Amino acid sequence: MPGQSPYQRPFSIFAGVAIILLLVILSIAIWAPPGLSDEIRKILGWVTGAIVVAAVVIGNRLGFKEGLWKLKEGHRVEVSDGKIIQRRPGIPIVEIPLDQIVSLNQSRGGWLIIRGGERGGEPERQVAVPSEIVGFESLKRELSANRTVSPLRVKFSLWVFLPSASLILACFFLLTSHNRTVVMAAGGAALLLQGFSIYSLRRLMQSNRKVNIIALTYILSFLILAWIVYERATSPF
Repeated sequence: MPGQSPYQRPFSIFAGVAIILLLVILSIAIWAPPGLSDEIRKILGWVTGAIVVAAVVIGNRLGFKEGLWKLKEGHRVEVSDGKIIQRRPGIPIVEIPLDQIVSLNQSRGGWLIIRGGERGGEPERQVAVPSEIVGFESLKRELSANRTVSPLRVKFSLWVFLPSASLILACFFLLTSHNRTVVMAAGGAALLLQGFSIYSLRRLMQSNRKVNIIALTYILSFLILAWIVYERATSPF
């Protein structure tokens, strides 16, 4: 694998910009300049809502990709002595003889999944090759010379997007509704969902500096969300 993740730079840029914007908005919320009109407050609320949604969606996506990259570090695949061999730190070596490969599949994320090696009472073995690995295309051409590479079929669940969609919906009602009950319910739901996101990161925050950065974005978003809920709940409708 190459030495540096391609997601580090965009992750750092996104987190840095989000944190700066949230700190500015939080400062305005705390000191509340006398000339701050209701229209500006509303605009700040929409901007904060957009940052919160972006922090959840983009932050989770970049964090997930960076986490996958960490899993790929030290990944090594080679063809030797008529076998394809996969080596990963802390994981037993996997070997599949080339003449025992039964299927080649490529995922939408670029992974090449090689299955085979079943013989006697032994279970089928699998080698997963990430697309970022050096020499990926050469390896793919060599293995697919006498075999067809088929798309990997993965079951897709809409439940994955439920937390993000729920947060977007809660922020929408929080900022647009003129019913105090709806505003408070939407605000409580948004705070609960954002708090759950922070809670889910608690174990990773001790060992991963990048997770700490995105967690700070989430915490700032939570504080500003709390301010927006308070402002909306106490303002006349």
